[in-house]
Amino acid sequence: MTVVRRLFLLPALLLTGSSLLQAAAIPNNASANLVLGQTLFTTNTSPSPATPSSLSTPGGVAVDPVTGKVFVSDQGNNRVLRYASIASLTNGATPELVFGQVNFSASAPNQGLTASQTSLWSPSGLFFDPAGRLWIADMQNSRVLMFENAAHLTSMPAYADRVYGQPDFVTTTAAPTQSKLAFPAGLCVDPAGVLWVADQGSHRVLAFKDAAMLANGAPADRVLGQTLFTTNAAAPTQTGLFSPQDVSADSTHVWVADYGNNRVVMYPNFPTINGAPASLVLGQINYITATPATSAVGLTGPTSVFASGTSLWVSDSGNNRLLRYDNTSLLGNGDPATGVVGQAGFVTSSSGVTAQKISLQFNHLWVNPAGDLWLADRLNNRVLHFNYVSPPVVPVVTSTFTLTGGKKIKTTRAVVTLRGTATASAGIRRVSYNLNDEGYVRAKGTTNWKAKIRIPLGRSKIVINSVALDGTISPPLKVIVTRK
Repeated sequence: MTVVRRLFLLPALLLTGSSLLQAAAIPNNASANLVLGQTLFTTNTSPSPATPSSLSTPGGVAVDPVTGKVFVSDQGNNRVLRYASIASLTNGATPELVFGQVNFSASAPNQGLTASQTSLWSPSGLFFDPAGRLWIADMQNSRVLMFENAAHLTSMPAYADRVYGQPDFVTTTAAPTQSKLAFPAGLCVDPAGVLWVADQGSHRVLAFKDAAMLANGAPADRVLGQTLFTTNAAAPTQTGLFSPQDVSADSTHVWVADYGNNRVVMYPNFPTINGAPASLVLGQINYITATPATSAVGLTGPTSVFASGTSLWVSDSGNNRLLRYDNTSLLGNGDPATGVVGQAGFVTSSSGVTAQKISLQFNHLWVNPAGDLWLADRLNNRVLHFNYVSPPVVPVVTSTFTLTGGKKIKTTRAVVTLRGTATASAGIRRVSYNLNDEGYVRAKGTTNWKAKIRIPLGRSKIVINSVALDGTISPPLKVIVTRK
């Protein structure tokens, strides 16, 4: 029989604090302030042949934070366009450079059907890293291209410096191997220089360590969604993926837009083993369901993720909206989104062509460090920019935690029970605890809460937080438990 050691939290120690800093906010149902590819917010034409300033089903957008230059993957025209700094842009602006084509001329032959060092075929997600490199998911060529010094190139055509997923610049074979890709959709580079690629055709995410230093066609050193580099089965499980469309990394986690499973999954601590399990799921309440939904907790075909500060943005393409999740370190499975763009609320999904309405499908987004938001509004043949708006001052969360016998506990028991109360002017959404940095788990109850926690042998750290209904959180309470 298991004996439970009860550790009671009684009114003796009061902790008061304000919310964690959040990424800059975009108001719910915000209106865009700039449009590229169109001169008006109410048009969505795509001329044929293309003009220098037109767009056809744009797939992605990225911004150089140093120069402010904007890069757009003009997927339907097999090119990536570079625009001047946002400070100089106006609606319908003309780009200054093109990647994937020899020039802007409509009479020049489109290079999209032949793979080379200067061509692209249906480019999708983009990423601009701190070293000034532009990374392009060249989807139909089943490869990733990297361009050094991309903000300062002047000659056309632009020559790629590196290729991944293929042994050279002229091969386009799709396959589930350690060095091949199959129609990659999105990508990112994490703070350690690891390239993560959403390899949708093989239902996996590949990681290339020190990618900028690798040779052309170098093999990946990690895979998520599969346990082997040679398998490509889709699955709604804690270790499986189904047509992942995008990947993003913050300081410690990898986030994946798992399109076919109608969810976003998070992998902690930059996983280093093949087939590592996710530790958080959004859009579903568990890892074995894949039901589409239009609500604050549901997702339908998410195609992009972008981690920004303590927030996560998700392009929920099937619902024609963008969702923002705040305080990501405290999120639990199936938690609701905090903000929405493209809809007036969380229960509608209509598309449209205005400064507020969008029409998404297989698109990607970008968030600048300053908090402004860029969106490839694919089916409206345009890119939208949303300005940062300072978050309103939020109420202070006050949480009451107390300990009997101090903050350091010694026990021989396998389970401890924590109890306590939490209060906030906005009301309490949940209380969560984190055992040994393994991720937050929701306690039972809110203003009066309880958590039974199984403790491993040795020294363990438990961190407890309360989260208010308005998203603000308490300062952490730390408890050290030593089990002998």
